[in-house]
Amino acid sequence: MTDEHRVAAAATPLADDPIVAEVRATREALAAEFNFDLARIVEDLRRVEAVEQARGRRIVAPPKSRTRYDSSTGAPRRS
Repeated sequence: MTDEHRVAAAATPLADDPIVAEVRATREALAAEFNFDLARIVEDLRRVEAVEQARGRRIVAPPKSRTRYDSSTGAPRRS
């Protein structure tokens, strides 16, 4: 990233970023399609994953977090 790009990125609030706007619009449309029911959204996501796996795509799980959190405060614990 050039210095010119860094300055432009820093000067543009996320609310005005067209990519962020597109992601938010897509999220809103998806949620509305399932009547904002999280269980139905997750069910559909799992269905899509199963279809993609059947087509030979590999679904990769995110890495497990190594950070431990305090259950009472939610703050990261120091080891």
